Amino acid sequence: MKILKKILRFLLSMIIVAFLGFIGLIVYALITDYKPKEQEIIYLSEKPSILKDSLCITLLTWNIGYACLDKEMDFFLDGGTKVITPENKCLENLNEIGNLLKRNDSIDFIFLQEVDRKSKRSYYLNEYDTIRNKLNDHFPFFAKNYDVFFVPKPILNPMGKVLSE
Repeated sequence: MKILKKILRFLLSMIIVAFLGFIGLIVYALITDYKPKEQEIIYLSEKPSILKDSLCITLLTWNIGYACLDKEMDFFLDGGTKVITPENKCLENLNEIGNLLKRNDSIDFIFLQEVDRKSKRSYYLNEYDTIRNKLNDHFPFFAKNYDVFFVPKPILNPMGKVLSE
């Protein structure tokens, strides 16, 4: 009978510890949740340029999908089964993204979305630096929009840490 009580006490203790750990994780996630300001200054020039209203500029905007969401990716949030693409494919995609941008470096403004810096989903590659190094004639900025210590989805193979623009 004493052994049964010890086992039950141990199991109850483990359940309580697991529950408190889960609650602690939720509290930590709430405290560290990234809440961007409504407006954020990413660069303030001491001598701003004044553009003529007749000036013609070129613009490229592109969600690069953290170099992993190519046509072959069967992404789980789109009804597929995969969480992340293989690392070699991510590196290949990132290289091709950089090459395409370099071939089009005459574009005045290039706006990229989902450029990761330290994210499990993109193998902790600094995609920002990789792309920035290919565009020597541009003045780069990183404005983060996604910064979480752990994305718990999907449960069996979570995305983990994400820091992205």
